Amino acid sequence: MMLPERISVKFFVNDGGAVESAALILLFHRWIRERRLPGLPIDVADYKHVPDGPGVLLMGHEADYAWDGRYHRTGLLYKHKREWPSNTFQDRLNHVLERANQAIALLQEAPELPGITFHSDELEISFPDRLNVPNTPETLAELREAVTAVLQTYYPENDIVLTHVHTEARRPFTLNVSLVPIHQLVEA
Repeated sequence: MMLPERISVKFFVNDGGAVESAALILLFHRWIRERRLPGLPIDVADYKHVPDGPGVLLMGHEADYAWDGRYHRTGLLYKHKREWPSNTFQDRLNHVLERANQAIALLQEAPELPGITFHSDELEISFPDRLNVPNTPETLAELREAVTAVLQTYYPENDIVLTHVHTEARRPFTLNVSLVPIHQLVEA
């Protein structure tokens, strides 16, 4: 089984995610001061001026959190990059999903971002580690079962549909995850 050194997950925001950079910067700085995040958060930067950049980024030692608008899809991007608690693929993916969900909960309760919500039927998982996880159809074949099994623990009432997003070898292996309620499948 492949063992990626970096995994990211992106949860897409509803209603286009029109959030002011200044509000996010203040929020991310508050998270650092109040130690609201696990690990060692370091600093906040605004990259909104960079085309297809990370937007507002909370950089950390182990992981980064970004209000990401790349590919015209705004959402919270969590990227884990070092100091893994385990050396299995499933545990690493589970760790990333746990941390991203913690950040989503913090965003949804933040007074700086009233009414923000995220899609409950879609997310994106990426492996920005081309050495250990090449962007090939063979990677999809190898990881499909493990990714589906981990996601099923988070979304037991859904059928998990994985789509290989980018096929260009220079891009990271990326999966679009569609979450289809099981009752919809039965009715169809």
